[in-house]
This record gives sequence, C-alpha cells and structure tokens, in this order.
Amino acid sequence: VGLRLCHYWMFFLKKCSSDVSDPDVYNQAGANHKQKLTMTTTGAPTALSIDRIETLSETHFNDARQISNEFLSTTNKRACLICPCGLCPDTKEEFEGFYRRSPGRCSTHGLAVRSDGVVVGVVNLRQGGQDTKFFETLMHRPGPQEVYVEYMAVTKDARGMGAGTKMLEWAEAVARERDATTLTLSVVNGNPAKRLYERKGFKDVAKVSAPEIFCLFGMPHGQCGGTTMEKELV
Repeated sequence: VGLRLCHYWMFFLKKCSSDVSDPDVYNQAGANHKQKLTMTTTGAPTALSIDRIETLSETHFNDARQISNEFLSTTNKRACLICPCGLCPDTKEEFEGFYRRSPGRCSTHGLAVRSDGVVVGVVNLRQGGQDTKFFETLMHRPGPQEVYVEYMAVTKDARGMGAGTKMLEWAEAVARERDATTLTLSVVNGNPAKRLYERKGFKDVAKVSAPEIFCLFGMPHGQCGGTTMEKELV
C-alpha cells in the first residue's frame, strides 16, 4: 500500500493537469452503432427533461471535459485532504488528444443531453482491453468481460432530472452490447449516490482500500474508504 501511495503522489505532483476520476462514459464504427446506443425519453419532453444519452463525438469534446472538471472542483475532493482535485483540471489538449488517439473509447463515453440540446451529464465507461489513461488503473482494472463505470458527473442545474438513472441504464445497454457479463463501479463511503446504484441492481462485492481512496480523494463525504459494486448481466 505504501508503494502504491508513493506512485499516486508522484503522479499527482508530476502531472497536475489531469482529471482524477471519482468512483461514485463518435464511434469510428459509424452512425448505425451510435444510433443503436442512443436512448430517448418516451412522450413529449418537458422544457428541462433529459432527452437522450449519446456517445461522445468531437462536437462535444469541450462539453464533456468541462463537466468532468466542474465535477472535480465542486465535490470537496482533496488528495490526502490537502490538494483540491479541482486544481488539476484536464486540459483541452490532453482530453482531445487521448480520444483522438483512442477513438474506441468514445463509444464508451456517454453524454446526457437535455431536450434543448445542452449536454448536462457524462458517464465514462471502461472495458478490459480498451486503451487506458495511467490514472484510470489506480482504482480498478476491469477484465475483458467486465465494463467498469469510471465516473458519472451531472451539472448542478440538472440534478434531480433523472440524468444519473438514464446514464446507468445507458451504461448497462453498452455493457450488454459489448458482451460483458458484469457492470461494476466503485463508490466512496458516504456517497448518497449508492442508493441509486442499489436500486438499479448493484450489490457490494469488495471493499476499496481506505488509504487509496484517501490519497486520491480525501474524504469527500466525511468517511474513508469505499466499496466496489457489481451488477451481473447474465
């Protein structure tokens, strides 16, 4: 554990311009796949409803990056209770560079789009075998038949609109589309979002090391440690 904590701090200090994923998603395959993985609400949308979840495209690179960075800066995450994670935003060059080098990851990065066309949420998924950023391996390494929810984030003005529920449903649809047998995520202790995960069928399967969570995020919800949760898809 001590060695891993050293690695975390070396990375944090060396690259203070990267996003830190909270454990709490334009596909090169073409428009048919994108349409297949797009969910739309039933009935006439209201003025502020979540209209659909769509895969990441270059058109929305900046939206996705800004929402992720906002999420880091407004949720009281502090590495070892010292360094606010919001001080280390993902830069435009880093974000766009990664997804242009690894376009396959766009198909597992979802955007919650409001009925007026505004992007108000993101969900980032990762399956074993996909290209990975260094920091993504610090929390969890999914297997080839596992899709892991790296993080979900919703803008403040869109909370309570059901974006989290729709993004989780999209994540499950993507996991099934990719022949995964399990959908997993990690949640920090005390995070009220855990109730949503439980309602959607996730169950606790393992504890996440308290020192690791503390080093990466501090105690954003007043408690140390976290839990890995899993939903079987077979």
